[in-house]
Amino acid sequence: MKKIKVIIPSIAILTGSLVAFASRPHQACTLVPQYYYNGVGYVPAGVLGRDYFCANGTGTCTYFTAGNTYQPCQMGVYTPLNVTAPQKKK
Repeated sequence: MKKIKVIIPSIAILTGSLVAFASRPHQACTLVPQYYYNGVGYVPAGVLGRDYFCANGTGTCTYFTAGNTYQPCQMGVYTPLNVTAPQKKK
């Protein structure tokens, strides 16, 4: 009887954890190349955090390709970083 009192709550906790993990929003689109719309067409965005970031705001920051169409991926405002490493003097 004591084993049942331990097993049932354990199963409930495990099930709750799995349901919470499965129901969270997935960002699988961020694992594929990202593009942004520059007003004329879609351009490769680069690497998040190195080449650009998505600032808070409305709209779509980046897109990904799904077949022959571009689908929204990240929300916000596309902001290029344009950061270059300083060059060493010779």
